[in-house]
Amino acid sequence: MDRPTSETVRATCPICGGDGAVSGPKGRARCTLCAGRGMYLWAHHRWLAWSAPVDQLHLFEEQLERIVRTTIDGLFLAFGVVGAAVGVMGALPTVAVDSNINGLFGLPKLFTDLLALRSASMAVFWISILTDLYVFYRLDRTRHLLTPVLAPSPVRTPAPTADVNAIDQKTIVDVSTSFTRPTRAIIEQAFEFALRLKHPTVEPVHLLAVATLDKDVSFALMRLGAYGQPLHDRVKRAITHIVKVKGGEPQLGRAARAVLVRAYERAQDARMLQVTPPHLFEALSFEPSAAQEILFDLKADKDKVHNVVLWALMQRRLFHAWSQLRVRALNKPKSGMDRAMTAQATPMLDHFSTDLTLMARHGTLPLVVDRERELEDLFHIVESGRHNVILVGEKGVGTTSLLHAIAERMAAEEVPDVIKDKRLVQLSVSALVSSAGASGALEERLQEIIVEIIKAGNVVLAIEDIQELVGLSTVSGETLDLASILGKVLENRTFVAFATTTTEGYRRYIEPSALFTSFEKIDVQEVPEEVAIQILESKAGAVEYRHHVFFSYASIEKIVQLSMRYIHDRRLPEKALTLLDEVAAFTKAAKGEHAIVTEEDAAAVISRRTNANVASVSEDEVTKLLHLEERMHERMVGQDYAVKAVANALRRSRAELRDMNRPIGTFLFLGPTGVGKTELAKTVAEVYFGDERNMIRLDMSEYQDSSSIARLLGAPAGYQGAGSGYLTEAVRTNPFSLILLDELEKAHPDVLNVFLQVFDDGRLTDSSGRTIDFTNSIIIATSNAGTDVIQQRMKEGQAIEKIRSELLEATLGRYFRPEFLNRFDDIIVFRPLTEEEIEQIASLLLAKIAKRLETRGITLRASPGALHELAQAGFDPVYGARPLRRVLQERVDNALANFLLTGQLTRRDVAVLEAGGTIRVETAQQL
Repeated sequence: MDRPTSETVRATCPICGGDGAVSGPKGRARCTLCAGRGMYLWAHHRWLAWSAPVDQLHLFEEQLERIVRTTIDGLFLAFGVVGAAVGVMGALPTVAVDSNINGLFGLPKLFTDLLALRSASMAVFWISILTDLYVFYRLDRTRHLLTPVLAPSPVRTPAPTADVNAIDQKTIVDVSTSFTRPTRAIIEQAFEFALRLKHPTVEPVHLLAVATLDKDVSFALMRLGAYGQPLHDRVKRAITHIVKVKGGEPQLGRAARAVLVRAYERAQDARMLQVTPPHLFEALSFEPSAAQEILFDLKADKDKVHNVVLWALMQRRLFHAWSQLRVRALNKPKSGMDRAMTAQATPMLDHFSTDLTLMARHGTLPLVVDRERELEDLFHIVESGRHNVILVGEKGVGTTSLLHAIAERMAAEEVPDVIKDKRLVQLSVSALVSSAGASGALEERLQEIIVEIIKAGNVVLAIEDIQELVGLSTVSGETLDLASILGKVLENRTFVAFATTTTEGYRRYIEPSALFTSFEKIDVQEVPEEVAIQILESKAGAVEYRHHVFFSYASIEKIVQLSMRYIHDRRLPEKALTLLDEVAAFTKAAKGEHAIVTEEDAAAVISRRTNANVASVSEDEVTKLLHLEERMHERMVGQDYAVKAVANALRRSRAELRDMNRPIGTFLFLGPTGVGKTELAKTVAEVYFGDERNMIRLDMSEYQDSSSIARLLGAPAGYQGAGSGYLTEAVRTNPFSLILLDELEKAHPDVLNVFLQVFDDGRLTDSSGRTIDFTNSIIIATSNAGTDVIQQRMKEGQAIEKIRSELLEATLGRYFRPEFLNRFDDIIVFRPLTEEEIEQIASLLLAKIAKRLETRGITLRASPGALHELAQAGFDPVYGARPLRRVLQERVDNALANFLLTGQLTRRDVAVLEAGGTIRVETAQQL
């Protein structure tokens, strides 16, 4: 249900300060200016106030009135039952003798004789029947007050000024008359609680303490994870801070008054006529007080409380809607016949279809949450005479659910007259096509179904994925497909049809076909986050029953949020509903039955599906994040500034302090070859994404002309080389990865323009029209542009920052446009490596060789002299550390390979690399 909005203004009485009473010579008396109301709330275009006194005398009167009312109801009911029995028993002997009853055929005459009978016993009988009807009316009225009111919002008027003197007392709504009996009981118990503790006023914390005993409120608290000892301890501490007084009785405090008025506003916001305990609980989270702080401390802010209150009320609403639907559907014929018995049988249609209205009548269709706007638009189109509607939306947004909602409305006769007393029949295209091998059989079958629909006169046709009919034909060389046959009939508006299709299906198949002019289009959008949460709440009960687990609200909210953030190839609510089932199954397998599903369980399932670390930051991970530079330096030598800049970006991302609509980080690495630019990118992929293989590497020298854009994004259908683009497809299938753009300066300017949108918005549209999400990627571009400037300035001893400024102002402009450079989070200059750093790199590379030998049970060691010689041989001021790998290959790998092949190096031996390039083998003792 769409949540109505209302502008609220608070007006506080300047005389009593909102207390409703002022102190005088004879004690506290009711304020004359505000008539004891204290404060007013302008909400839903009315002034709201609490007018009922809350004291021992008035509470006693209410309790007495309640007892009397209950007693009267009981007496009425008893009189009705006993009176009816006495009246019938007294009249039957006379009627039976006079009527000469003969089995069932005498029953009609018996009934007429009872109506004609004049006696005292029959007078008692009819009076008791009227009494029963009156009691039934009272009970039904009470139940009706708790059901949603789907009336239009009142006419909007501007909010007035908060001046109590300007308020017309006759226009004030007294909210105290709209509280249900359980809600008033909470207020009474809170008063008695404050009285027992000798507190001067009833505060919201008293209301909270008592409200937790209500079953609906305790349901909400348990879903929020705010139930039990933490809540009890906080409430107890807050109550002990209230100063006690001697004598007198507590007054209704201004904060409590504000909560009670806000509770009415919350009920109105939910379109309900009376205030229930969940509305009072929700109001506690809206009004500033100790009770609100307690809820906020327990991570129950007002948005969460609002949704979980809707969850509690939704169970009652769904049951009420289901029962009402069953009652209204009783008048619906059980077969395919209409009530006027004028419809004809449809055997061919029935064989290839499903009667959705019959399923709705039997309660086998799930009730639909929200979607009021789409249903109103659809019914408006039907009433206007245009009849046929096509629902267009991506897979998973709920087009099928809308067909179910239409069927439920039709079963309950809550539809326009055009489709009343009709049945919604969904045609199965797959069943229609199957076993239609003969030429023309498929077309003949569809035409026979159409004839049956027209003759029946009570069928509304529903076709899911109607684009499948386009181009479908069994007659070779015939241009008239099934879509054309159906389109010609629908053009004449001989019956009503509803259909569904995807956005791509509508564009590619429906618009060029004969069906385009036959249907009015309604776009079905993906539901927003709050509505998706409510949809999951409505489905959670069935999933809990199936898997024997219990969902917390945090887990429901987390499932929706994570599915929105990490699953981009599907739509809400379908992707969240699928995840709901997966999380329940995972929790049951991990924790056993009757376990509580937490947000960590939802994060664990997402992590397994997407290979992204989305769980909450644990204490161990905090330590790792704070020492991220040390972890990166385990395989990265030098370049401290670059390592620190990247580490900071990773920490921001893990703490979710970054802009979630952009990539995790975008960096441009500048510097000579062989200084560690690519190595740092691999290190980031390993540290953040778990493996350096989670890296999408593009050699930008392969994209030196504008036509190569098609290789990145894919070529449109019909063009040579049509298909998925390398970049977009790689990111679509693995959105949690590092994208390395190597030698960026060699790419064509048009190719670089493609990345402007990626850096800014974190998304890109491929050739198929799909939106590819880059918000969970790290993008690192490397470039050798300005290498000569970097090397020259480093020799002159200039600082890195000064070199970076010179590159930005002068050199880089020859390769990149200023707006492109400004899109990077940071442009990092890598300095040339020193001989000492080359020696550290040599040590790291030798460690990798040693690790490979460990699998054979062989140990490798290197003397300091040998390590120094390797570093000197592998150092080159121009090429950096690149020659070092070749030196190790020639001096170490080749020698070790010879030793292994000749059997000089076996298991448990130690190979020692010594100065001069020799390898000494320490043979292990034989076993």
